[in-house]
Amino acid sequence: PNLRESVAALWANGEYRLPLLASICLISLGIAIKSGLFPFHFWMADTYGEAIPTSSGILSGLVSKGYIFFLLKVVFDVFGTDVFYGSGINNVFYFLGALGIIFGSIGAVKENHIFRMCAYSSAAQIGYIYFAFGISPTVGVVASLYQIFNHSFTKPALFLTSYRLSKVSGGAKKFKNIEGAGKRDPFSSAVFTIEALSMI
Repeated sequence: PNLRESVAALWANGEYRLPLLASICLISLGIAIKSGLFPFHFWMADTYGEAIPTSSGILSGLVSKGYIFFLLKVVFDVFGTDVFYGSGINNVFYFLGALGIIFGSIGAVKENHIFRMCAYSSAAQIGYIYFAFGISPTVGVVASLYQIFNHSFTKPALFLTSYRLSKVSGGAKKFKNIEGAGKRDPFSSAVFTIEALSMI
């Protein structure tokens, strides 16, 4: 709290405003890259799509959210919401989050590799988190936290059930080669469907 108050005082009197703004920008940029915010999301398809399913589930469901929690911690405990939202960086998150939703969803729809499709879907979900975070420090952050909670459970389940559907199809990962996997493993298919609908 003392650090937050000191930062707020510096911001209010205009002293060191440029270094403060640069700090906010650099920290935000680093976290945006690590968490996969558009346009830094392209690594996700290769990483999540090629890793073993348990790793993909942990990376997409938990690890990427750790960076966002760190950002929230910095915003609320170091810079303060008045300074952070006053800097206008939240508007950048709002805009990039919206683009992440659009382009992540387009990437998922166009993809014919089941694991890469789930990875692009994660990019879209990260977009939702930043989009809500950019709206406001109250309702927006609550919505962002809800999405983090939801995604942390559903995305690992999607990767694991994708693996099961692939396994019962001889290890195939392309949609044309896993046709009928739902009949071969009805339970995994049902869980996949429920989790996919929960993402929507």
